[in-house]
Amino acid sequence: MLQNCQAPGISRLPPRHVCGSVQHASPAYSILFHGSLVHVDKAAEIYREGDATDCLYKVQTGAVCTHKILMDGRRQIASFYLPGDPFGFADGKTQCFTAEALAATTLLPIKRTSIGLFADRNPEAGAELTGLVMSELFRAHRHLLMLSQSAPARMATFLLDMCERLNSGYRLELPMGRRHIADYLGLTVETVCRNFAKFEQNGVIALESSRRILLRDLECLKSISE
Repeated sequence: MLQNCQAPGISRLPPRHVCGSVQHASPAYSILFHGSLVHVDKAAEIYREGDATDCLYKVQTGAVCTHKILMDGRRQIASFYLPGDPFGFADGKTQCFTAEALAATTLLPIKRTSIGLFADRNPEAGAELTGLVMSELFRAHRHLLMLSQSAPARMATFLLDMCERLNSGYRLELPMGRRHIADYLGLTVETVCRNFAKFEQNGVIALESSRRILLRDLECLKSISE
């Protein structure tokens, strides 16, 4: 896994300070995250469920998902992480999920011990770390609430969330495919495709390609998501 950077599909890049270099990254990440970049190939695992929680990570380029395999064999995706997003938080000594690169991805790994020591000495860094943890908890809570909605509402909520996080206007270039979306929303691929088709038929979106989506009616999406 990425902790030792020896796993297939993972390579370490030359050291480089990357704080604030991501176009959509929050300035709040600038104190804690700096160091050497690591390249992860598409579909490579960054860490597995049960691995030691040695590091936190920030996505520099690409995208990552975290997931768990359920007792019945289904995969439940817990979250998607886009450029600027930190991930790898855990409430124990081992990871609760497996993290996988959705595309060729560049990460910045930071040792948890280093962050802890820095946060202890720097009040601003400690406050940032607390804020990142709270944001992660809020995202998990919002995802849990979304899973109780109808299928169209989940789809609309997902599109609105991607619109906000990708910050690309009305045209989305999704880093994930239909299967990943289905596993995130707790739906079948067929249900995801069917609702995309219905949204397009109703003039709410336009499917320009399998991953490029034009949001034509944000107000309608907001209404469906509520």
